[in-house]
Amino acid sequence: MLFFFGIINDRMIIEREAVLTGNIKTNMSSSQLKFEIIDNAKETLSDSEEVTQWADGESLSDYYYNIVRVQKLLRVIVSRVTNVEFELSATYFDMNSLVVTPFASTSKESYFKDELRLNQDQIEGIYNYFDRNNGFRVF
Repeated sequence: MLFFFGIINDRMIIEREAVLTGNIKTNMSSSQLKFEIIDNAKETLSDSEEVTQWADGESLSDYYYNIVRVQKLLRVIVSRVTNVEFELSATYFDMNSLVVTPFASTSKESYFKDELRLNQDQIEGIYNYFDRNNGFRVF
């Protein structure tokens, strides 16, 4: 009888391990899919006509007009995906460019402190990253 319970216990352990392994594989697949969705959204934004025209605007009115266009594009990109929660924002390296989100545009300082709630070391790390990697940034 003890031998029989030992076999049942061993079988239950094997089944539990199989379920846990299946859950891990499912979660990994889901995470990979989420990363691909977010990466695709970043590429769509980076390659867009709206961002190019925002960067190439020759006047202040062009700059602000194209910020509105980028905001609309951000809303479209984010709204396409309902099962992955993420926020997409864009900015340029220069210190005067605004951070554009789907619903607002704000200074980098305000965005980092108020929206992302970053501390000064984290903000400095981002600025150092910008120093090393000039250009458009999606985050």
